[in-house]
Amino acid sequence: MSNIIKISPGQGRGETFEHVTRLAADWIYRFGYTSRDIIENHLFPTAHTKGLVRALFAKGWATEIPCFCGDPTKRDQPKTVIVLTPLGVAQFRDEYDTVWEYPEVAWTRCDLVRCDDLLYVQQATANNLRIGSIDQFWTPRMILGVGPEYPLPDAEWLTRTGERLSVDADTGCSYPWRHQLCLNLSIRMGTDHPIYNRAALLSTQYEIVEDYHERLKAGKKLPIWADEPEDFVPLAEVEVPDLSRKMVVFLAESGREILL
Repeated sequence: MSNIIKISPGQGRGETFEHVTRLAADWIYRFGYTSRDIIENHLFPTAHTKGLVRALFAKGWATEIPCFCGDPTKRDQPKTVIVLTPLGVAQFRDEYDTVWEYPEVAWTRCDLVRCDDLLYVQQATANNLRIGSIDQFWTPRMILGVGPEYPLPDAEWLTRTGERLSVDADTGCSYPWRHQLCLNLSIRMGTDHPIYNRAALLSTQYEIVEDYHERLKAGKKLPIWADEPEDFVPLAEVEVPDLSRKMVVFLAESGREILL
């Protein structure tokens, strides 16, 4: 895993505006995209965010593209997301030991099915990093040293107590994702020596959490289906491990902070 952590707990305090601007761009590079709300209201103390997004645009490091994800009737639904420009990617790519792909540089719009989930993970990561609950974090593109078949989490956190958490979200924007996440959690936490101490699930709806409790009962068999099945016979099955001490669930309304 990458050992270069540029954004640190309490970031923004005592830093110059120029440095905070670089930290914001680095955040986008690591996650791929973000929202104005995360940059202005969650990642840094608000005293340091006035004009921050405008500065990213003025430097030519970032741009804003339309977002067509989620429920457009929601008051807090982002209508745009921020991605890096080719200049922005070039500015930060060489600062890491490992160069990873940045496909978002070619985006003209965001229509990811799980956009809401991933922004929710970003928001929780930003909040916990800002208050110092976590010391480091990795995004999927940063996680190295695992096989290509390993189910990566939406994010990885290293807490101030030394625990390594896998972090995933389900806000209800993709029902098929729910089964896939149950498979991922069972595979990820079911090994004899799991990479993570615990798995964290973030959600905004009680009904979703209840569904996971039902799906993830210890000993239950979860089918693995082909991408385009010709019949209803699964390719294989995964047994759900006992997650009673390996999983923690965070439930909060959209827009509310999730803190460790």
